[in-house]
Amino acid sequence: MSGRPDLFSEALDRLPLRDRIIFVHSSWSKMASVAESPMQLLDALCGAVGEGGTLVMPTYPMRGRSAVYLASSPSFDWHRTPSQTGLLTELLRRMPGTRRSLHATHAVAARGARATELTEGHELCPTPFDENSPFQRMHAGEALVLNLGVRLMTFRHLADHLLQDSLEHDVYSKRHVRVLLVDEHGNERWMETRGHNPEITCNREIVLKRLRDEGATIHVAAGIAEMELIPVRAYIARHHRCYREGELRFFRRKEVDPRSVNSP
Repeated sequence: MSGRPDLFSEALDRLPLRDRIIFVHSSWSKMASVAESPMQLLDALCGAVGEGGTLVMPTYPMRGRSAVYLASSPSFDWHRTPSQTGLLTELLRRMPGTRRSLHATHAVAARGARATELTEGHELCPTPFDENSPFQRMHAGEALVLNLGVRLMTFRHLADHLLQDSLEHDVYSKRHVRVLLVDEHGNERWMETRGHNPEITCNREIVLKRLRDEGATIHVAAGIAEMELIPVRAYIARHHRCYREGELRFFRRKEVDPRSVNSP
């Protein structure tokens, strides 16, 4: 059964995407009803941000927790290491002209006006969300998160990173790991990084719930497909407010029912 690209295009037209940095979480299986092919959906997204905008997607080489992944002694090849964050992200990564950040755990792919600016230098970051990361640059650039068929929020890690001096626990694992990287020119280099603290989680769902209650997100439907747009700065500010007001609470994993906790 073919999709309905007109539904998707009409939904995109209702969102303020033009000339913006858009970070997309996606599930092709949930969006197949609104596009005839994954490439058609990507083309529509690139068209929606326009020549002045930038489309960004996660191309993480891992599934599950970053500290566990790093314990497996991985390497990362800019060209050859596939994305494990969905079909659309892998296709974007492979498109000619796409830029990809060089990072052991949290590489992103970007196309558009600010793609190089957002992705360069990630391999120099001692933690994946520090001040030179694509995530902090997207925050500074007033990026928007667009969820396509999913409800995810990578920027929760940036919110935690910015709070780390106020927290009683470590945001990152204490273990420093050296990872071999192969850059886009085939040159080998090493980076040292840390995964997220695998012992800590939180009730992070409260942040998006509060943003939705306040009308800070935009929800649209394209047929049966669900789409939501979330301003990164509003999310970070609400995350920190929830923490200050005691609504956002951090737990050691053994203190909560694991069935009620999402993986970081």
